[in-house]
Amino acid sequence: MITIRPGTPTSADQVEFEFVGGSGCPKITKAVTDSHFHFDVSNANGPCLSTRIPYTFSWNVGTIAAGDYQVTQTEKQLVLDTQVFSVSQAKQDFPAAAVPLLGTPAMILLAVAVAWLANKAVRTNKQKRAA
Repeated sequence: MITIRPGTPTSADQVEFEFVGGSGCPKITKAVTDSHFHFDVSNANGPCLSTRIPYTFSWNVGTIAAGDYQVTQTEKQLVLDTQVFSVSQAKQDFPAAAVPLLGTPAMILLAVAVAWLANKAVRTNKQKRAA
C-alpha cells in the first residue's frame, strides 16, 4: 500500500511516499525514471524467507516540479500497488513591501527634488564650459 504525503502536493512541498507491506526479502531498491518512482522489495542475489515480515518504509523525494507522476510498489517483480498523482505549481508570494508606495505629496516632493538636481547639474555643466 502506498500513501503520498501531502495528498495534493505543490511544487513547493516536500513529497514523501510511505510503503506498507510484508516480505521475506531483505533488499529494497528505489529508482526514478522520468516521472515514475519505483520501490521494489526483492533479493536479487538469493532466495527470500518463507515468512513475510511486515514493513513500513518512507521515501522523501523532496520537492518535484509541477506535472503528473506515478509511483509503483513491487515485490519480487509483482506489482503490489500503483498510484498516479499530480503536483501543481506553487503560488509565488511576493513581499508586500517590496516597492514602497508613496502618497501624492511625497511624489510631488520627489519630482521637485529630481527637477532641482537636474537643473543644478545643467548649470554646473554650463559654468564649466564657459570657463
